[in-house]
Amino acid sequence: MAGMKLGKGERTGVDVIGVHGFDVEIDGVVAGSFLECSAFTTKVEVRTHSHGSDVTRVHKSAGKVTYEDIELQKGLTDNAALWDWYKQIVAGDMTRKSISIITKNNDGTEAGRVNLFEAWISGYKRDAFKGSDNAVSKDVVTITYEYGELNG
Repeated sequence: MAGMKLGKGERTGVDVIGVHGFDVEIDGVVAGSFLECSAFTTKVEVRTHSHGSDVTRVHKSAGKVTYEDIELQKGLTDNAALWDWYKQIVAGDMTRKSISIITKNNDGTEAGRVNLFEAWISGYKRDAFKGSDNAVSKDVVTITYEYGELNG
C-alpha cells in the first residue's frame, strides 16, 4: 500500500482496532479488568557466522526467541487472586499458569488477545497511599512467561 493514493471516500480495507478496556484471564477464569498493560514484545536473537571459505560476508541466522516481561496495572479491589498466587510463588510453589490479555471493542466484544504460556508472577508492587490526594491507588504485577502468541 506504500505509495498508493486513495480517492475521496475510498478505504484501504484495514480498520484500526481501538482498545476500550481489557480483561485478564488466568487458566480460563477472568481475574478482573485492568487499567494498563505494558507492550507484548518478542525478539529473535540474530546469530552471525562465517560460511566455509566465504570470508567476505557475514551470514546471519535465527537464534533464541525471547519474550519480555509484561506489567499489568489495576486499581485496588477485594479480589486477592493475584496476590495469593504471588504468595504461593514466594513460598516456593512455582505454579505456572496460562494468561490471556483480552482487548475489547467499544461495544464490549472481544477485539483480540495475547496469550502467555508458562507464566508466573515475578514482582508485585502496591502504590503509595496519599490521604490528601484523590488519585486511585493501584497494584502493579509483573508477569514473566516462557512464550506467547497474538490472536487478533
